[in-house]
Amino acid sequence: MENIKEILLKSFDAELTPQERELLDEALQHSEELRKEKQEIEQMRTFFSGQDTSFESGFADRVMERLETPAKTIEMYSIFKRVAITGIAAIIALLIAIYFIDGSLTLNAVLGISGYSADGADLSVLNLQNYENIILP
Repeated sequence: MENIKEILLKSFDAELTPQERELLDEALQHSEELRKEKQEIEQMRTFFSGQDTSFESGFADRVMERLETPAKTIEMYSIFKRVAITGIAAIIALLIAIYFIDGSLTLNAVLGISGYSADGADLSVLNLQNYENIILP
């Protein structure tokens, strides 16, 4: 059936071979759906044949220019570059501040836990659990 539709469309724009013409005529006789489709195509072609399809001068040049230099991509790249540079500067400033406050750039200093020991953390949790019962019944 797809082949018949291709032949039908071809029949509007080009000369069919005798075999194609015979195949199309036979299919049109046996298929109501194909006859309706042919009629719809003829109506569309008639409707659009009266339409003016001319464009302003320079239209094609403007389209090609836009396709060659996508402005939004260039704009997004420059914005991303500014944000990335600002982010890197903020991270460097934070690391410098941590170094001056703690005196080192170890993982514990960066995470802000350099002054705590593992034993002290366990005791403080236990102490909070004891006080929780007193404060909150």
